[in-house]
Amino acid sequence: MRWQGLNLITIISLNYQVDMESIALILKQKKEIKLPKYQWQELAFNIIKFLYDGEKKKSSIFLCCKKNEKLARYAFNECKELNKPYTNYFLKIFNNCG
Repeated sequence: MRWQGLNLITIISLNYQVDMESIALILKQKKEIKLPKYQWQELAFNIIKFLYDGEKKKSSIFLCCKKNEKLARYAFNECKELNKPYTNYFLKIFNNCG
């Protein structure tokens, strides 16, 4: 069998080279995702996602979670149970209980 002037080893090496180039391309396109370093940061991210206006007062939410994680979790659960996904209500619960 003739492979248009290429032997089988050359064809295998060309396939290997193409596969390695596609792997390199995938690795270049991969985004690096930073994971939260502390557990309270993950809680803060969850609260920010849940609250409608969480992006506006992101720093306040992070400060609450860093200051007292248990109380922030309690305030977050209250917001979820009463279906009041607003930052002002979260901060009101946090400040009144603390």
